[in-house]
Amino acid sequence: MDLSDIGNYGELSLLSFVASLHPSESCGSNGLPLTPNSISILGNSQILKTMVHPHLCRFLDCLRGKHERLIFVSEHFRGRPSLVGPHWKGSVKSILEGLIYLNDRGVIHGNLREENILECPQGTLKLTHYGLSHATDYGLLVAFPIGDPRLTAPEVFAMGKFGG
Repeated sequence: MDLSDIGNYGELSLLSFVASLHPSESCGSNGLPLTPNSISILGNSQILKTMVHPHLCRFLDCLRGKHERLIFVSEHFRGRPSLVGPHWKGSVKSILEGLIYLNDRGVIHGNLREENILECPQGTLKLTHYGLSHATDYGLLVAFPIGDPRLTAPEVFAMGKFGG
């Protein structure tokens, strides 16, 4: 994991969670054991490491521990932008540019809320926590809700994937 890309002002965000377990002695239709959900999440998260955009906090890595434990490591900033006032149009434009970048790569944010929009010291707005929905197959690989159904993109429901 290369931390030199974070720069002088970035911090690390660590998000730890446990993937859901398959029922014991579960096998697929081919008779082979099912792939653990933590392995599926680890695989799904690999595309997130390739995403570099000025309006996204960098996703640095997904670490897998014992007992289906996973840790997401990403860039983080403490700044919270004001989305009202004279510069709101620029704020909306920045957020939309980040969302378009994600969408073009098949990733839906899944939990777009004010807390997931950060401002770096240079004033740039960045989306954070955009990969959790994608990596967990929109909540189907974990035993807890990912995001809020009121804030989830309609495409997730259309795909029949919201696992909350």
